[in-house]
Amino acid sequence: MRAIHARTFRRSFDDVPRDWFAGNTFATQLVNSINLLFPEGERFFVRSVKRYEKDIDDPELRAQMRGFYAQEGQHANAHERYFKAMRAQGYDIDAIVTVAERLLRPRYLSKEMCLSITVALEHYTAIMAELMYTDPFFAKIDEPMKSLLLWHAAEEIEHKAVAFDVLKKINPSYALRMGGYAIASLGLVLVWGAGTASLMRQRRAGFAKVLRDVSEVLGNGVLGRKIFFRALAQYVAPDFHPLTRDILPLVRQYLEDFEREAA
Repeated sequence: MRAIHARTFRRSFDDVPRDWFAGNTFATQLVNSINLLFPEGERFFVRSVKRYEKDIDDPELRAQMRGFYAQEGQHANAHERYFKAMRAQGYDIDAIVTVAERLLRPRYLSKEMCLSITVALEHYTAIMAELMYTDPFFAKIDEPMKSLLLWHAAEEIEHKAVAFDVLKKINPSYALRMGGYAIASLGLVLVWGAGTASLMRQRRAGFAKVLRDVSEVLGNGVLGRKIFFRALAQYVAPDFHPLTRDILPLVRQYLEDFEREAA
């Protein structure tokens, strides 16, 4: 098992451009929208995994769980700091954040289902994280958002199997895993889509620009083929495990450089 530990992201967001995804308004608002879900989402992940810490007798997995908590806490804090920059740019984000908080504090789902949903959403974040390092489309992101997303992505790749390994020990049921995936996917599509629509309305870009920007994103296939279809194709396999495709070597140099620069 790999060691997992948190690294602090310290950059300021005072100089974030309005359309920081290479001038593409739609791509910017897609990521802005999911950024608004990250802080409460990360806290939901921690709560869902931490409930089972006393049931895990593997000391190495327990150590990974603690590293997972620390990393997700840092991610929540960093993305929440970006809220201030969005508000400074004139965005009303409170309704989106409130919806995320309510949905991610469910009273009607079992502890096991919450853990299963966490595993599914961790799968989605790992796929998005990989794109940050492999897809030229994401290389266009402006600073400081590029640094934020590269840091977050690298740690997601580092801990991407932790929640899955906990679920496997607690209840390895395929039906439970796929049930959590279905709920997570539906919730992600609806809330992410609604948040993006709200931010696009507030951005008030011209029709021609919006059409051009949406066409660029859809033409790249990032939403359908590269995220949702790919996530499903991998996840439905009965023998799926996040480390069947272990891409830690892809980010190891980045993490080493980050730690050296932060020292």
